[in-house]
Amino acid sequence: MNSAPDRLLSVLLHVGLSLVLLTSGCQKWQQRGQKGTGLLPKAADDEKNFSPFQPANPYAQTAPGLLSRKVFDAPGPTGMHIEVQDLLVGPTQRAENIKLVGTLVLDVRSGSGVVIIDGQRQQLKPGSTFTIPDGKSFTVENTTNEAIQLRAYVVRVE
Repeated sequence: MNSAPDRLLSVLLHVGLSLVLLTSGCQKWQQRGQKGTGLLPKAADDEKNFSPFQPANPYAQTAPGLLSRKVFDAPGPTGMHIEVQDLLVGPTQRAENIKLVGTLVLDVRSGSGVVIIDGQRQQLKPGSTFTIPDGKSFTVENTTNEAIQLRAYVVRVE
């Protein structure tokens, strides 16, 4: 059976050995520096190795400063149609007279700026929501260097 002094000696030896290994490892890293591959060489001017990847549902420009894509489209309850769209307003851009057919509920997913509905200005920030009645248009002003992403839930009568 181990006595208390033997256990204490064992613990001290383990701690001491760990400290020695830790400090020697750190010194070696500091002496040799960080390893890495460095920068890749610059591509030649005539090199055209573009990726063939194409997203399944890319954004398309629908108005100056506005990109959109359809995320979901399906019949709703009897006589209704449901559609979900993502809208992007570029950095420091103003997208004017945006009009989608149907009643809209919009959710700000990222970015900040101002929405103008019937002359009324409302601040936009991530997590805020607002509605647009059927037949109304609205303007989004992006006052930052980050794109504003809106998710539009569109409900319209068929």
